[in-house]
Formats: sequence, C-alpha cells, structure tokens
Amino acid sequence: MQFQRILRVNELLRKELSRIVLESVELPESVFVTIAQAVSSPDLQHAKIYVTIIPEERSQQALAVLSKNIFEIQQKLNKRLVMRPIPKIEFVMI
Repeated sequence: MQFQRILRVNELLRKELSRIVLESVELPESVFVTIAQAVSSPDLQHAKIYVTIIPEERSQQALAVLSKNIFEIQQKLNKRLVMRPIPKIEFVMI
C-alpha cells in the first residue's frame, strides 16, 4: 500500500512541477526543461526531481536558475498540493 502511494506522489510531483516551471520560472532564452521523473524517499520527506535540459551546452546555466528559484518553486508546490507531508525537492540533471 505504501509503495502505491509513493508512486502516485511521484507522478503528482512530476506533473505539478512541470506546470510550475513552465508558468513561473524564467529560463534562459531557447532553453527547454523537462521534468523527467520524481523519486520520493519512503518517508516522503525528500524528493529528487530529475530534469532534462535542451540544449545540453546550457544545461548548467538552466540548472542554476532552477536551483536559485527552488524556494519559490517549493512554496508554489506547497500551496497546490493538499497532501502532507510534501517532500522537499532537489533538482538533479539526467
């Protein structure tokens, strides 16, 4: 049962974070970010958010923008989700 919940939470995180990044984060021009996967810890306290960034040459720059805005992104996620606990997110490049 717990495993099923984690899978549902991972998918929910992926969808909501995709929307938040699209709507709220100002990425460098001509850079595209895709939230590929979310992997939550078993206790749902933390989640690694795996992203792909195109073009690859600007991936470090885009990842820096995501990391710089992580507090704002986390706040928006906290407001959108009614579940508890909401995992603390960390962006990781694939």
